[in-house]
Amino acid sequence: NQPNVGQAWRWTQGTGYQGLGFTVPTHVYSEANAISRDGNVIVGMSQSSGGRTDAFRWTAAGGMQALPLLAGATSGWAYGTNHDGSIVAGLSGGIGVLWTGNTVQALTNPVGWTGAGATDVSDDGSVVIGSLNNATQIFVPHIWTPVGGWQTPATYFATQGFPVPEGWSIADVSSVSSDGRTFGGRLLLPGDTLGRAF
Repeated sequence: NQPNVGQAWRWTQGTGYQGLGFTVPTHVYSEANAISRDGNVIVGMSQSSGGRTDAFRWTAAGGMQALPLLAGATSGWAYGTNHDGSIVAGLSGGIGVLWTGNTVQALTNPVGWTGAGATDVSDDGSVVIGSLNNATQIFVPHIWTPVGGWQTPATYFATQGFPVPEGWSIADVSSVSSDGRTFGGRLLLPGDTLGRAF
């Protein structure tokens, strides 16, 4: 398989399009996945021709910097960030992680789940959304908190006093608000095949 070739970019009214580069000069592909609300921090991934990926944080002052991996991991990917870019959500070696500055924290997979990725995070890092998978289930949405660990949305919402109505099924949770109290995603009602936004 031929590797993707391309470069992450940002656009502002003052500067127009600006390529963000790569974490390593020999990399051939990078992509931006999220941006802080003030536009000063961008996160994503940079990839070699062999497929190895670095999670990155980009700033105008520092350029693109690789984020540290968990011990033993050989790849990383950043998917989301909080309001000012101080906390980044992603994965490292098949485990969901949070980066705070240059410190990486593993969001340990529950028993029976072999892979995870964190895709968005509240401003203080106390609520994380993502997905887990095992041998038979792929991309099952989950919500992580320091107290509860990874929980399905139905379980988490029930603990907050808002059980999912009978017959409804949450297919995806794609975003969380800055205070961690509002969620958006896709759900299935009885008879649905594609689902609808919630």
